[in-house]
Amino acid sequence: MLRISDLRDYKKPTTLDTTLRDALLEALQKKKSIDRSKAMSFLLYLEVFLDCYDRKLSFVDLNLNLNKLFSDFFAFVNLYFDLSLGGKYSVIYKMSDAIFIVCDQNKIKRPFLETAFSRSISPGMKGCISDFQHESLNGDKIKYYEGWYAESSDYIQVKLYLHRFYLHFGDSLTETLFQSMKDYYRKYPGSTVKYKAKVFVKFLDALILLFKGEGDFYKGGEARNVTSTVEQIFIFSKLDAKMKGNDLRYFYKEWASIVKLVNDILISSEIWDKPLYDFIVPEFKSASKGFKTHRKLVDGNLYSSKLITDIPLSYTDKKAMSSLLISLDNDISHVVNAARRAVDKIMQGYHMRLKNAAEGSARPETKNHYRDANYVDVYDDRNQCANWEKYNYYLEPNDVVVSTFLGVKGKTDKFVDAYSIIQNGMFYPFLYLLIYEHPIITNSWLETFQIYDKHGNQVGFIESNNSSLAIGYKPRRSAPYSEQKIVLNDTSKYLFDCLIKLTGQAREYLKSHNDNAYRYLLISGAGLGRPAKIKNLRSQKVFVNSCLNKFLLEPSDYADITRAEVILSNLTLPKFRASRAIQIYMKTNSIEAISEALGHKKPCPRLLERYLPDPVLKYFQDRWIRIFQNAIIYEAMKDSVFLFDSIDISENDLEEFLKNHRLEPLPNHIVNGQLEDLSFLEEDSKAKDSRIIIPLSESLLISLKCIVKLVDDHKDGMPALTKTALQWFKTAKFVSKSLEESKIAKFDPEISKIVQASDDIEPFVSKFRRAVYER
Repeated sequence: MLRISDLRDYKKPTTLDTTLRDALLEALQKKKSIDRSKAMSFLLYLEVFLDCYDRKLSFVDLNLNLNKLFSDFFAFVNLYFDLSLGGKYSVIYKMSDAIFIVCDQNKIKRPFLETAFSRSISPGMKGCISDFQHESLNGDKIKYYEGWYAESSDYIQVKLYLHRFYLHFGDSLTETLFQSMKDYYRKYPGSTVKYKAKVFVKFLDALILLFKGEGDFYKGGEARNVTSTVEQIFIFSKLDAKMKGNDLRYFYKEWASIVKLVNDILISSEIWDKPLYDFIVPEFKSASKGFKTHRKLVDGNLYSSKLITDIPLSYTDKKAMSSLLISLDNDISHVVNAARRAVDKIMQGYHMRLKNAAEGSARPETKNHYRDANYVDVYDDRNQCANWEKYNYYLEPNDVVVSTFLGVKGKTDKFVDAYSIIQNGMFYPFLYLLIYEHPIITNSWLETFQIYDKHGNQVGFIESNNSSLAIGYKPRRSAPYSEQKIVLNDTSKYLFDCLIKLTGQAREYLKSHNDNAYRYLLISGAGLGRPAKIKNLRSQKVFVNSCLNKFLLEPSDYADITRAEVILSNLTLPKFRASRAIQIYMKTNSIEAISEALGHKKPCPRLLERYLPDPVLKYFQDRWIRIFQNAIIYEAMKDSVFLFDSIDISENDLEEFLKNHRLEPLPNHIVNGQLEDLSFLEEDSKAKDSRIIIPLSESLLISLKCIVKLVDDHKDGMPALTKTALQWFKTAKFVSKSLEESKIAKFDPEISKIVQASDDIEPFVSKFRRAVYER
């Protein structure tokens, strides 16, 4: 089966001409409930079908008889896409509507399109399916789009990202590799397999660039060549990481995992020969011990993909800490405020449904009936609720059209929203608030949380002795530590109670049908469709019509409209958890406190660094190195000057950089040897310390040397020198000259190292021109 969420990783098919594609895209967006992202997803169903059908479609083709083509498309949606019946209906209905709109706008005769039902397969759709000829499809493309999945030890299906490898090396080699990967991955839990799959595909993608075909692949894996092959991949991958500005410490850590996977998947299975020499697994060495994963620079700002908050790097240290704490507090408060409002609205809808149901009357049977003594007005809100409470998920779609039976035809979304019929997006405000109360909670803990065990005993949510306990598991932790018990407070207990109430009907229905999904905390439906277990928690922005999104986009005491949009675009459960963790750390200044909150076995600063907008313990020491995008780190400098072409340091950047190194312009008596401005004649001069202390680092010394070089090289006719350059020139020259003259003397080895590392400033001189010369 094809999953539309997985197809987003694929190269988009070019089966629709631009004119027709744009017209359909515009038509799909005419409905307020469909934004551009969702419209593109609907269009992707048609594009993938056409690609598998080896067919292209242009605007001119709409004048042809396309009845058979669209009949096959509807059959393809029903047979090949991993969708619920309601989901298939939605695709067919919305695409049909878009096709009709485009035809009407251009005065083209509408094609005949079969009608789909939301809760059953219509007779016309059954005809489309029976007339569909599977042999007309391209089998290779079907296999390509279906993808490759491995089953983990906890029976989770994990995508293996082999589609690019398949296109390059073909079916035979891909199948051989796939079997080896499947055998290997089944030993590990789902979360581990997901990580290994995403890491290993980087190695496979590099092989695509290295080898032309299957023959080269096997030759590169021969005993005499395999070590060289892996070394080439290492060099290529490291260069790629540098060019993209990725953190090299993380690259080296990831490379160790890749080498293990090469041994376990390619060597152990004898796809490749055993190497004559061990593969290289070098350790990363750097003067900085920061562990900076999940971060990048965007428009001059440091942005951590683990957080919902960013912070401008041009701030001073004190300002940065203050700004970060304020931003975190405000962003978190905005989310919490919106989540609380959403929870209140959802529970009000739930209680209103029960109240209406108690006051209303349910229909006496599930078959349509005429006005008689037992007639119930299904258009009365109270009777609609009574009908749902009596029949809910037990309504058989083959017997009735559910929305008509309930009296909500054409108003299903409104009914579901008003009375809190469980939907996927409905649970998120509860989950954000649970994480706010207990940051120990992770996605995997929630996704696998069981209310009942396989014997039907209540195990996950336990109440005793005036206290409540939630017991969940983190699959990625080692077995002895996977269980995590949380003592709930009044707020979190209320949230658990709400979730259990909201899922009560669905849970009973699933249990009556011997569906093990009833055991889990998070189960949901789609519209009025049958419920199922929620397998993967998603980013908040995808739930376009959820009440939480609506509240998040409203201005509050903590965020204006612009900021609210940024928060929503960044918001996920893991990012909110990380932000909450940082908030705890910055308020307590305790690694122990944040470790306890996150459920770590023991305090570990290096592990915590991934949650910080930058490692707090090292944050301010190296922040300006990151501002210059590593242009003044010696290790990067000696490799290639081409990595820094995009760097252009302004006068303001340079001035603030120097000030943040606690450096002040030296007085004239130090620079010129003048004594008249000395203050030792003052009465209290004996109490003063007349020493001058200059902080030193590679980045500072390179900056000072660049100032000296550019000022010394200044000639008539060139742009004037900036105020900053003139202010700092004498100080820069004094520091540089003093260190040069001291080379013959023995001083601190650390200073020697700094001086030596800053010898070659040529790669950086051009980067400082804008800071020294006026434009």
